[in-house]
Amino acid sequence: MAKKVYVQLDLQKTALLNLVIQNLATAPASPVSGQVYFNTTDSCQYYYNGSVWVKTEAQATIPTIPTDVNIGTGGVGLFKQRNGNNNEFKSAKAASTKVSVTDNTANNTVDLDVVPGNIDHQSLSGAGTNNHSAIDSHLGNTSNPHSTTKAQVGLGSVDNVQQLPMSYLDTDTSLTANSDVKVPSQKAVKTYIDAQNAAQNTTISGDATTMNNHIANTSNPHATTKTQVSLGNVDNVQQLPMSYLDTDNTFTANSDVKVPSQKAVKAYVDGKDSVIAGTVTTLSGTVSTNATTMNNHIANTSNPHSTTKAQVSLGNVDNVQQLPMSYLDTDTALAANSDSKVASQKAIKAYVDGKVSGINSLISGQLVYKGTIDGSQSLVANGIASITKGWFYKVTVAGSATGITTPSSSSLSVGDQVIANQDSASPTAAMFDGIDNTESSDLVRLSSSQTLTNKTIDKASNTISNLDTTNLASGILETTLSGSSVNTHIPSALAAKNYADSVAGARSKKYTASISAATTGTIAAATHGCGTLVAVAVYETVSTNYNEVECDVVLNASGDVTWTCTSAITGVIVIVG
Repeated sequence: MAKKVYVQLDLQKTALLNLVIQNLATAPASPVSGQVYFNTTDSCQYYYNGSVWVKTEAQATIPTIPTDVNIGTGGVGLFKQRNGNNNEFKSAKAASTKVSVTDNTANNTVDLDVVPGNIDHQSLSGAGTNNHSAIDSHLGNTSNPHSTTKAQVGLGSVDNVQQLPMSYLDTDTSLTANSDVKVPSQKAVKTYIDAQNAAQNTTISGDATTMNNHIANTSNPHATTKTQVSLGNVDNVQQLPMSYLDTDNTFTANSDVKVPSQKAVKAYVDGKDSVIAGTVTTLSGTVSTNATTMNNHIANTSNPHSTTKAQVSLGNVDNVQQLPMSYLDTDTALAANSDSKVASQKAIKAYVDGKVSGINSLISGQLVYKGTIDGSQSLVANGIASITKGWFYKVTVAGSATGITTPSSSSLSVGDQVIANQDSASPTAAMFDGIDNTESSDLVRLSSSQTLTNKTIDKASNTISNLDTTNLASGILETTLSGSSVNTHIPSALAAKNYADSVAGARSKKYTASISAATTGTIAAATHGCGTLVAVAVYETVSTNYNEVECDVVLNASGDVTWTCTSAITGVIVIVG
């Protein structure tokens, strides 16, 4: 491994014995003036003169002046002749304006180039009949000039209709846009519905009494529609009154405002029986005569009369696949959860009623604040005529008139709470649970002074604020460390520092710092902390290794270290003292 030197070596006129210069098969990259190396390929020594590598060995013989010739199997040579010590070359010039010749002095080249503006497109070999204007027009035509089909661009299955753009996709979970040109994402719909459901549950849980009263209101408080009461097919028009019913079996009125009864219709039709019977007799003779033809005609079910759907009262029915009865699902639990099933009205009602019942069961027993209660008055005097499980009251006046007790007292105190433990239209004291809210000596209060005895504080769940050394028992805090101590005592910060300083003072100290692409740097004695007489080493980072390098290191009387290299390095400096 080579050791790098980033400083001039002054040998004070002493000789380097047995010196061997660098051996390389090829010249070093990025040389500087005066650099030398020995070429192992031609066994010659070279030095760099600032422009080129020059051999230092003397030539054995005077070299022969080479002959200048043009080489190649064709073309025109640039060399013309040698005239004394001068080599004469032909000049290069353009034979027409279509080619340019430029003397590139910066690159020492003669640049030949084509001048496109001086070339006529139509004069080129193989040029077509279209000029540039026609070609540009054709290239600029984006109106499907080649009759390209959608199948040719991989869109054969796409209908030529307006597609729903991605800009219509709305991921806003609050559906704030409320727009007909937005389509909410599945996540947005689910989040919105879940939020509404959560808000609804919160509202229901917070006001159960109002909800129960609202449910009991049968005066159409919800603007119930005819569809919701299973009358969606009934038109909101005047109904046919009973006065329109006509029992006359002769149909004398012959009126458009009369509707014959079933009995009247039967009597009228029966009266026409003889006429119909005669007609039937006549028809029977005709039918008997042409029975075969008639039977064949009757047996023909291939729509021989071009019957239309309108003629059979199905004019409004589209000729598409109808929803089969097998799709009708009467399961009240909707267990199939299928896209090929249609729930019946009864099934939907039962399913929704079940969900409502579930919500009601959640509401039942929830805590609902009903106000205050006077312990010196009876339940009736407090206006409590009925109760629902979960109703609770706060005691504002002490007393035992209500008959309600708490675990610690037969009378209610200010701040106590009473909670109904069942539903009742005639509540008694036994139907309430009392909660004693009076402070006792066993309670830890947030304010006032108290002494805690036999209490364990869990450090994982609690913190102690404002704890000072004065709160520690005598002898627990050690202010000096003399070498002997016990595990039940705690050293102070100053004691630990003094002890550490006394131990560290007898040991060598080491300081390291990174070097990033720098040629020099100074580390003050106060920074490295290793004293005034130190050892310094500089390392350069090479891949994953640190290689020590030679550089100038100056140490002043104060212990400040200054290092200097001739080239920028990246690595680390180590100071030991």
